[in-house]
Amino acid sequence: MFFRKIQQKSQTNRAELNSLHSIILFILILVTAILFSSLTSSEVSPCTLLDSLNTNQMIYFDFASSELKIECFYILDKLADEMKSSPDLKVLLTGHTDNIGSEDFNIDLSVKRAFSVKEYLVSNGCNPENILVEGKGKSEPLNENLTDYDRAFNRRVEFSFINQKTKPEEKDVTYLNSTLKQVSKNELQGDLSVRDTTGEPEEGIKEEDVQATLKWDSENKKDSAQGTVRFISIDEKKKIAFTFVMDYSPSMYDDNFSLDAPKTQKILSMEKAVQTFITDMDSKHLARIIKFGKAIDLVRPYTRTKELLSKAITEKCYPRTGTALFRVVYTALSDTIYNCNPTIMKTVIALSDGEENSSGNINKDSIYRISESRGIKVYTVGLLEEYKHSIPFGFNGVGEADLFEIAARTGGFYWWANKPSDLPIIYSTILKQIMKSYQVSILWTGENLPPKGTNVTAVVRVNVKGRIRTIYKDYVME
Repeated sequence: MFFRKIQQKSQTNRAELNSLHSIILFILILVTAILFSSLTSSEVSPCTLLDSLNTNQMIYFDFASSELKIECFYILDKLADEMKSSPDLKVLLTGHTDNIGSEDFNIDLSVKRAFSVKEYLVSNGCNPENILVEGKGKSEPLNENLTDYDRAFNRRVEFSFINQKTKPEEKDVTYLNSTLKQVSKNELQGDLSVRDTTGEPEEGIKEEDVQATLKWDSENKKDSAQGTVRFISIDEKKKIAFTFVMDYSPSMYDDNFSLDAPKTQKILSMEKAVQTFITDMDSKHLARIIKFGKAIDLVRPYTRTKELLSKAITEKCYPRTGTALFRVVYTALSDTIYNCNPTIMKTVIALSDGEENSSGNINKDSIYRISESRGIKVYTVGLLEEYKHSIPFGFNGVGEADLFEIAARTGGFYWWANKPSDLPIIYSTILKQIMKSYQVSILWTGENLPPKGTNVTAVVRVNVKGRIRTIYKDYVME
């Protein structure tokens, strides 16, 4: 009936306009229905954020199924590689379900899911005695199971590394990240950062705690070379150039667009946090301040004068339309000042309270490429209300997922601020984390290193108080 009506000749221009509006409305309703059905389908496949066992600590299943999905094999192959490379390493597999079905059914299903993972690992050469299995049923959901989309994230198996001296219930609570970069055919350089779940940096890592292997395929044959790890002490004279990225988007002002809008608690706490960081900075370090919404303002170029930085914190404080998070981080990374100075390390610290919406053609891939080429970390802080926060990060909101991914992919870390008053403490912790990172050099040894142009993977394992953490670095041999 709808299509017969819109096909009739209109008697007036107004009738033609109404028909056109009806067509557009019908199309929008149809597209919305399709998108909604795809989001609520039981076939939702949660994706992981990083090519690293440090963050990919779970895999997901279809509704009422214990069958492994194709997309999980890549993660499990790396897990198998870890276990075969470290004979004393054990893994605890914990199965979970959504809330549909009886308790007994879900306990049984969660155990079956964990055993499916174990069978795959054993079939790939792992010692079955080093694989522990448990099922939690529906007792430990990641979220409240309100929709099919939520439930898809609860149908999972988590894995955590343990060793012979560790009790099975003690899960790995350390996090590792790096900015490793190829500086020659034989060498990677960069730094490693390690923190615990409270956000505090782990100290006491030594050269002997780090093992590195270079792997590649040559003429359909797998080969590898070992790496010699050397820690480079942080020279007391070395400077760090910090960039503070501060959010002045409308949501930071509770959507008050007036140029003379009073500062909210969010704004005041953000400014106090940056001031706390600057106060604690060493006098030889430099910093600059960039404020953003849709517009981006370099309020203060690099300076080591704390008085000028403090003054900049209180300048150009007004609500800006939009949130150009990707573009402002890209802008901060694009700066060429000090790039050729080996005594200065550059770092970006970015805060936002909302989702990206104004960066145009600048996307996260743009950020990752320039960060990798210049070896600059990005630490991110999400000032987000609790309903937008989740563990793992980002499952309740795109904004947090973006902040977490930007930090993880550039070698930094993400912090969530539950309330504005948390920000000064978080910024103090970030400074401590940066200053306690480990600068490393990895020199590949062996006579048969792959030729230029070969795709290689560096596997770097760090023993943190008896727990093994791993980072992967894929690159093309120069």
